[in-house]
Amino acid sequence: LELARCAGARHSDDPQSSLLQVVRREGARGRGLVARARIAKGEDVLVEEPYAAVLFSEEVSRFCDFSFKPHKKLLRCAKSKVARYASREAQAAAWKSYYREECKALVRIQPHLPSPMVRLAARMCWRRRTARESQWAAVCRLENHWAKFSDRKKLLLAEMANRVRALLEGTDYGAAASDPDPADPAFSVKGLCMTLARLLCNVHTITDDELKPIGLGVYPVGSLANHSCTPNCVQVYQGNRLFYRCIRDIAPGEEVLISYVDLCSLESERRDFLMKEYFFDIGAEAEEEGDHGGQEVAAGVRLYGAAGEGEGPK
Repeated sequence: LELARCAGARHSDDPQSSLLQVVRREGARGRGLVARARIAKGEDVLVEEPYAAVLFSEEVSRFCDFSFKPHKKLLRCAKSKVARYASREAQAAAWKSYYREECKALVRIQPHLPSPMVRLAARMCWRRRTARESQWAAVCRLENHWAKFSDRKKLLLAEMANRVRALLEGTDYGAAASDPDPADPAFSVKGLCMTLARLLCNVHTITDDELKPIGLGVYPVGSLANHSCTPNCVQVYQGNRLFYRCIRDIAPGEEVLISYVDLCSLESERRDFLMKEYFFDIGAEAEEEGDHGGQEVAAGVRLYGAAGEGEGPK
């Protein structure tokens, strides 16, 4: 086993940052999250802020663009007239993190508003200017399953990559705060295809307090949790902050597992969905061993209630 500190699970000065290890196994199961110590039922094993997140278009008037928290009197961006914020502080934080550049792009293409997936991919690029390089590296290490995609899906991703590239035009993006290199392979159409492929395999559907989907987010650490049809954790959101909450005690050395699918669905439906979206099977042998392997999670499937049930609209 290859072990690494689970950086980013919590702030480095929080004692729970040492609760998890990243484990790499041989074979198809790939990386996963393992408990360093006993974690009691009801405790949060992981708390993570998104690397990037975006509200669905129909929710931008109801939630703060930076925190995803509802507010009765949101402050609207005077230039783009798209993003709204719960406070001046939230607006300033978003402006510094990503919205300075996004605002330029949205003003340029008004009244058109790109799809959430295109905006999220662009925000990931703009975030690279302000995030630590280790955070971008963690995103780039996420599984993309590109080789397993159909030619049709690859073509659709290439079309989306061109839309992302057009949105980035005329803005500052990349590792440097000035003079971004348009030849950087990460921002070529091919590089953006890989980014979009990672989103398909890893993006989380963020929900409000009533479990209604309100947006999409990228969580590099949370995306490492593998699937099980008998999970020991469910995910909960406070705004766009992700929590993995234990639904039973987890022993030291035990893997942290969530469900990628609606556990109320038939086994045949779960198997079909997991094979189609994540390219792994939950056959009888895997069920007996408790090994429901998998890689990072695809778009629109992680939606859980208090009892661990989930249903994910695609």
